[in-house]
Amino acid sequence: MHLFVLMRNVLLVAIVESLTHCNVCVSRYGNRGLNQPCTHMDTGRCFITTQNHGFAVDPASLDHDWSVLFTNENDHSNEGIVHSRKPFFRYFEAF
Repeated sequence: MHLFVLMRNVLLVAIVESLTHCNVCVSRYGNRGLNQPCTHMDTGRCFITTQNHGFAVDPASLDHDWSVLFTNENDHSNEGIVHSRKPFFRYFEAF
């Protein structure tokens, strides 16, 4: 099985969110800079990431086939989603 990773392009983010029918909200300050801690929801492992974006997906608006994959530990915003049956996930790093 192949795993398709969709990331790194703001236009692609908008396309993915429109295809998943979820709401994207603008963050007040955004997540910008180095050393941003993000926790993987399945394993509980924390990853240090680089980020440069001012938006986040509202987890409450996700379809039942999608779930939260990563959460930013600084502001508890959503940083990634994963499909439950298909090999797609989206991580919201946008450098």
